Amino acid sequence: MPRDHIVPRFLLARWADPETGKIVVWDRRAGREPTEVDPSDHSTVEDFNVHGLPDGTVDTWLESEFFAGLEDKAAGALKQLERVQPPMGHIRRLAGQGLKPFHLLPGRRTAGLAMFIGAQMVRSPRWRGAIDRATLLDIETATRAGIEEELRAAVNPQETRHLEELLEVRYVAASTDKAMQIQLSGHLAYRIGEILYCRFLWSVQRFPVPCLVIGDEPVLLVLPSGHQRLGSLADLAVERELLSIQRGLDRLVEDVVGIVASARSVIMPFGPRHALALNAIDSLCLPGRYDRPAEDAKLHNTLTRLSSHDWAAWRPGMDPQILDAGEIAELVVESAKPAQPDAPYMKKRNW
Repeated sequence: MPRDHIVPRFLLARWADPETGKIVVWDRRAGREPTEVDPSDHSTVEDFNVHGLPDGTVDTWLESEFFAGLEDKAAGALKQLERVQPPMGHIRRLAGQGLKPFHLLPGRRTAGLAMFIGAQMVRSPRWRGAIDRATLLDIETATRAGIEEELRAAVNPQETRHLEELLEVRYVAASTDKAMQIQLSGHLAYRIGEILYCRFLWSVQRFPVPCLVIGDEPVLLVLPSGHQRLGSLADLAVERELLSIQRGLDRLVEDVVGIVASARSVIMPFGPRHALALNAIDSLCLPGRYDRPAEDAKLHNTLTRLSSHDWAAWRPGMDPQILDAGEIAELVVESAKPAQPDAPYMKKRNW
């Protein structure tokens, strides 16, 4: 049975210790102390993107072909991004090599990387579980509304009692069709990649030492408005109640793509010293490399902390610092997200 990597091995391996090949992982769900693990053994789910066909065979295309192909393209692209020049040098290179003015790499390589980033937004068990829960809630709401309408019209006491008993039924979680979920992830990866390619200015933030953290939701979005403005695509779509399949797949896709299209920034760390930042065109953030002091990594790590709920990983020997309690509270208030002063991440400055 294949183990499908949710965050790809090649990406996690960029945080590995050069000598041991290990990364440090902190499992937030179990509350254990951080431990060193092999990237190839981390963040896997058995048969996550495999589903059975009517003839008894299994379909592994999304994981073994589509996602694997995107990973191959992204691996080479991320190595190239480490060599991107500062904005003025990059602009001179654009003019000399005919590259698109928004991007850091040639068009085909940028397109592949854009779809890879899109895939990382919709590739997790959290994303799939959010669709299941939203769909179940819609089914429950619609079913109860129908029963209540029948109850108001009921005249037979026996029928009334039966309908009242139905209202007391407890609804349990159910999974949506796995094949549909798999196909939806592939379609959204393509649609989101198209948006990232066309509507954002690409830049790299480089830090002087290893100081960045990666999490189970490696791509963070910053929206211009809304109750919740910071988070993974799954979190933002859940908060806006957009993930129910009962609303129709076409509507779900358009609304999810709309979240990405409206983002001010899309951020993904791709190594302990580098983060990719895609900014809305009206930000006028010129493409190129921006060198940041190590202190600025606290903001990146805090955003990862807010968006990743299951685990975080970093380079062995690194001190994965985040903003302190007051700075986090200020960040949360500024994003219009309700502050939680007693939450664990408010109490400590580190992980």
